[in-house]
Amino acid sequence: LEEGRRILSAAKSLGLKTKVHADELSNTESASLAVELGALSADHLLKISDSGIAALSKSETTAVLLPGTAFYLKAPHAPARKLLDSGARVAISTDFNPGTSMTLNLPAVLTIAALYLGMTRAELFASVTYNAARALDLHARKGTLEAGMDADFFVLPFARFEELYYRFAW
Repeated sequence: LEEGRRILSAAKSLGLKTKVHADELSNTESASLAVELGALSADHLLKISDSGIAALSKSETTAVLLPGTAFYLKAPHAPARKLLDSGARVAISTDFNPGTSMTLNLPAVLTIAALYLGMTRAELFASVTYNAARALDLHARKGTLEAGMDADFFVLPFARFEELYYRFAW
């Protein structure tokens, strides 16, 4: 934790924005450190503590959950419902990497989130649009469809958003 604080503080002093790989394999209270240092996000959170959840709920730091990681590790999922109910902002992503989540398939990851994280349709939609943009500090110009924002969107062959994650790995 102290080494992380030194590195992240040095990065901030150089004007860099930070993201924290937090509490994935064990609880290290790094979610709280992310909040303390004003990180854009705390990512993973499979083993986050109640104090980490409380810290995120009162902060601008986005909780980025990576359900594919828990799937590949056969580990308990991050406590999305506790985070959301506490008021934390939650984003969902793939965590594409060869060690713990070898997928680029965001709809499949959304299926896992819908089935195992207890997230609602609205929460899932927000997690891959505005909340994802917040986690990347792009929310001033991306993440919503409104005048003055970048028009980053795609058209799907579905009647409803839910079909995106209902059709598992389609």
